Amino acid sequence: MGSVSSQENATARHVSVREVVAVAYRFPLRSPGSILRLAWFPLLLAGLILFVSLDSYFADLAEFFRAPDTRIASVALGLMTAGIFVAAFLVVMVVVALTELAFGQEPNRAWIYFRVQRVEWRLYAAILRFALVLTAFLASASAISWAIAEATGTGAGDAYRGGWLDWGTWIVVAAGTLFLTARIAFLMPAIAVAEKGPVARRAWSLGRRDFPRLVLIVVLLALPGMVFQAVAEIVLRVGGVLPPVGAGTPVAQYPTLIRDFLPGFLAITVPSWLVHLPLFSAGAVAAYRQLAASNGQKGA
Repeated sequence: MGSVSSQENATARHVSVREVVAVAYRFPLRSPGSILRLAWFPLLLAGLILFVSLDSYFADLAEFFRAPDTRIASVALGLMTAGIFVAAFLVVMVVVALTELAFGQEPNRAWIYFRVQRVEWRLYAAILRFALVLTAFLASASAISWAIAEATGTGAGDAYRGGWLDWGTWIVVAAGTLFLTARIAFLMPAIAVAEKGPVARRAWSLGRRDFPRLVLIVVLLALPGMVFQAVAEIVLRVGGVLPPVGAGTPVAQYPTLIRDFLPGFLAITVPSWLVHLPLFSAGAVAAYRQLAASNGQKGA
């Protein structure tokens, strides 16, 4: 059935990066049929909802640029936001199912999987809280970068673009996002399935000692999905599916260009979920079991 081996439950001083990554990479190889049955329908539905909501939003935005009307902008933004929230919940549904499978629970045998229980809502709420923290960090980094640019005058002209402040901001954003993902988000699915208490707070507490190892695990688990996305983008660009966007493109044309870009973007994103989610779900379970065992607790 491809469950995460109980051998990872042995008490250890620190999380073993090699063992966690090995367990995660074996998981989709051992359970491809179960993973596909659990994931295909919710992910396809999530992709369709994202496409409809985003396409509608950018169509209305293009209309707004032609004839500004705040009512159009407000309705479009509300529909897009609703679509993103619904799609995110469908992805959470798949993450919970894969995490339960990695824990060794008997998988649902139906080819159309759809389930809404308390564990899905708990993980969804925790992810929304994490999204708020991440958004606050990104907004703070952007504001600080802007303030430095204004104070030093490096934000004026072409000298700023690609300069030290630009690169520094990107490095801080990437490092901070990786820190928050490894420190909080990575362990949340396993905790939501295995425990009954607060999810995000428990993730922050459980991974504090092995944080550097969790960062390395997250990077190693993200690599296959990133390679898949890069190769898929190259193929779609060569095939002319993804339209080019020039540096001098007027802002008013961006909504139309993004609408043309959406089918190719979702053709890359939705299949990449099938690469990312099994690896991260199984990796979270393996890491959680080791961390729980090292703290004298029994993993689920």
